[in-house]
Amino acid sequence: MPIPGPAGVAGSLSAFCILALVILAASAYAQANSSTPAFARPVPAETGRLPGAFRKAVPTSVSDLQAIETRITEIVREVSPAVVAVRVGDANGSAVVISPDGLVLTAAHVSGAPGRNVTFTFPDGRTARGITLGTNREIDSGLMQITDAGPWPHVPVGDLSGVRLGDWVVSLGHPGGFNAERPVVARLGRIIMITSELIQSDCTLLSGDSGGPMFDAHGRVIGIHSGISDSATENFHVPISTYLETWERLAASENWGDSGGRSQVGLAASRHQQGFLLDSVSEGGRAARVGLRPGDIVTAFNGQPVPSVQALMTNLGSREPFTITVNREGEDMDLAYTPSAARGRGNR
Repeated sequence: MPIPGPAGVAGSLSAFCILALVILAASAYAQANSSTPAFARPVPAETGRLPGAFRKAVPTSVSDLQAIETRITEIVREVSPAVVAVRVGDANGSAVVISPDGLVLTAAHVSGAPGRNVTFTFPDGRTARGITLGTNREIDSGLMQITDAGPWPHVPVGDLSGVRLGDWVVSLGHPGGFNAERPVVARLGRIIMITSELIQSDCTLLSGDSGGPMFDAHGRVIGIHSGISDSATENFHVPISTYLETWERLAASENWGDSGGRSQVGLAASRHQQGFLLDSVSEGGRAARVGLRPGDIVTAFNGQPVPSVQALMTNLGSREPFTITVNREGEDMDLAYTPSAARGRGNR
């Protein structure tokens, strides 16, 4: 076999570099244009910055108690703005925002089926609209999306690599629903059991806390409230790791739409200076039944701007009546849709 000369080696390396760049570019493009939102990257724990009291089996002095109090107070102040009360139908619960574009973690028994309308209430009284996405009822995890334009207060997520029995945790939520006369309610406790699919703590939780977050001493979400008992030591949380492990199930297309499948929405869209341009509309899909056509520019949903293709897809998967505004061949028009009646009409 002949050995290539310098020119041949250089040519081969050049071709290899070009191929590598093409692959990297394609990968970046695919990630940027993926319809499945990315899970927030876990933030590493900085154990060296924690007071020594957090590394002890029990506090041994007043200064230990003061150090714990100071750190927990800091955490509550930092994360409270992202802990929301949620209303889905006639039910109330809690949740936590983990991304500036409004991805929200909660419990499956709070969010229920995909495609339901949600009202989020922030601790300062602001409200936002959204929709339920996928669930994993086997472990009681659920995902929601704020569809109003952000950015939104959000918190870091953690991992369970350094979590141990006896670790201090703080659980936040809106027991009994949002109450403008009080801040987010925070309860201090410790982890008393941990498995790959379950965390048990002695934080005191009440009805309405379901779906709310549990934070470690670094201020990272490590669990979501699931089973709440009358006993203070029988409160259970969905580990944050299970959200990452089942993210495709929670966020991917097959979880959305009027029959549980986002493929039922049936469209492809791209960003446009006026909103979102519909590149294609599938016959028989939700988009076609609404009355949307290829070439339409979606400018608003229920009178509000649509912040992303993600929000457009989730909005179209709603099981509640809605109106979508489009610009068609230079003319604005509203398309009203009632899912139960499965009909759409245009109003000029």
